[in-house]
Amino acid sequence: MKKIFIWIFALMLFAVIVSATTLQEFYKDFDDQTFDGLVYSGFIIDNTRAHTVSYSAFCASETSCDMYNATLDTSGASVVNISFWLNDDDMEPADCYYYANSTTGWNLLGSCDASSLGCSDDVWCHMTWSSSDAQYKHSGFGFRITPTPAKGENAWVDTINITYEEGVADTCTPPGSGDWNVDCSDACDWSSGPYNVPADMYMTGTGIVTLSALMDFTAGSGQEIYMSTGCELRVSSGGEIRG
Repeated sequence: MKKIFIWIFALMLFAVIVSATTLQEFYKDFDDQTFDGLVYSGFIIDNTRAHTVSYSAFCASETSCDMYNATLDTSGASVVNISFWLNDDDMEPADCYYYANSTTGWNLLGSCDASSLGCSDDVWCHMTWSSSDAQYKHSGFGFRITPTPAKGENAWVDTINITYEEGVADTCTPPGSGDWNVDCSDACDWSSGPYNVPADMYMTGTGIVTLSALMDFTAGSGQEIYMSTGCELRVSSGGEIRG
């Protein structure tokens, strides 16, 4: 069995705060009575039905409408979120579609008539969509809606809100340079090394991390591991720390 060497040079509480932050990338409620921030055709500003305050975007009967924004930067996201409200006067599923712009083009997400949104005609229906798929994390992300109400049908769109959650730091992966700050609540399982540690290593938080591969302190000398009292390092067969 391979001999296991563990050097723990000091105990030190070193706070690392890692959290997901939701950021608003785009918002439009049409109460400024403009389509600023959007490319559109067919839609007009209307005040007969509105979800937020007084105005919405209206697509009239027998009109092919299109409205989108594809200039949003979600490249730093962990999750992308789309939300909008729609008021539908008798449309069918084939009369309204909505899309998200991926790295390869517009992806159809679904129909946006009232029945498809699990709602009823002539009331405001709330649609939400979220994705952590990498294809939606890029500069040029966007949302698109294309109602084409038939004779006797109408559609109103309001309160478009696009947000994203910032990526949470991966504390289980060593950095390319500088100190490595590990949050032990991430329950790191280091089993597919070698893991090259470029400087000192700070293990904080509460939890158990496991090492069953080589962890190599590459600076040559003077590197240390600092571990807080709430963190436990378990070294199993195959685990080795060199420095």
